[in-house]
Amino acid sequence: MGCLIRLALMAAVLWALFEVFSGFVPLMFVDGNGEGLSVNRDLPSEWYNILLLGEDDPDGGAYGRTDTIIIASVNRRSGDVKLTSLMRDTLADIPGHGKNKINTAYRFGGPELAMQTVNEMYGLNITKYVVVSFDTFPYLVEAVGGVRLTVTEEELPKLNRLVLSMRHRFRGTGLDVRELEAPGENVYLTGLQATAFARIRAIDSDFVRTSRQRRVIGAILSRVRGGFHPIRLVKCARVAYQYVKTNLNAYQIAALGIKVMGGGEMDQIRLPAEGAYQSGTQNGQWSIRQDAAKNKALLYEFIYGG
Repeated sequence: MGCLIRLALMAAVLWALFEVFSGFVPLMFVDGNGEGLSVNRDLPSEWYNILLLGEDDPDGGAYGRTDTIIIASVNRRSGDVKLTSLMRDTLADIPGHGKNKINTAYRFGGPELAMQTVNEMYGLNITKYVVVSFDTFPYLVEAVGGVRLTVTEEELPKLNRLVLSMRHRFRGTGLDVRELEAPGENVYLTGLQATAFARIRAIDSDFVRTSRQRRVIGAILSRVRGGFHPIRLVKCARVAYQYVKTNLNAYQIAALGIKVMGGGEMDQIRLPAEGAYQSGTQNGQWSIRQDAAKNKALLYEFIYGG
């Protein structure tokens, strides 16, 4: 049975690739070799690092700020996935722009500057990115059939308030725009509800919100891995090609997708870590000032095992 499932998944991926190359789905790939991205080429090759960016409204410009910044590390051999959230208010040396919050790197120079900034800050080798705006994220969640998460009584009214504030954008699109009826464990969330859940901050802090964001992404990966029907996989591929901006090419996506769907462990952390930063207002701006050496060491230990 396991062999048949893998064959079915492979067929679905090949079907998706055929539709991409035949022009059925918009192709949004731009290849890059990492030149100018301050790549550290001395890292273990079995881990493939990708920068995941959640873009806010560009507000008339080419790029917006990145409300979500996550390093997704995929092990090419085992299929293990490690997610590292970077706090958006962390001060960073942004090439050509001096010190500023890390979430402005994308606004100043798009995904290339965001990757270069993260590479220089943590000594990484990121050359690939995936960008999703919060207006398109609900479609991706719907494509995998929704997700299941634990929602507390305290989170429920904040989640629904965000649903109400966003749903006018999605009326007539076919998306489910209903509010969540009740809290609980393993609660089913629609695409809009999951997006709202990832954006909750009022009841705690931005630190906790990054945890919610990682939980939503983890739930999506779990959905893909567990009992995922091949036809739904193709639907997910179509939606991703339509709404996601990335410089991963179709073959890389297929290879990584098959590896991730094959199993492996999933783990997550947040940086800066507790005890490795200071926060507060400095020069009239609230920011997070990390212990760069300590957080870099913690990231290396998390991804590479020391």
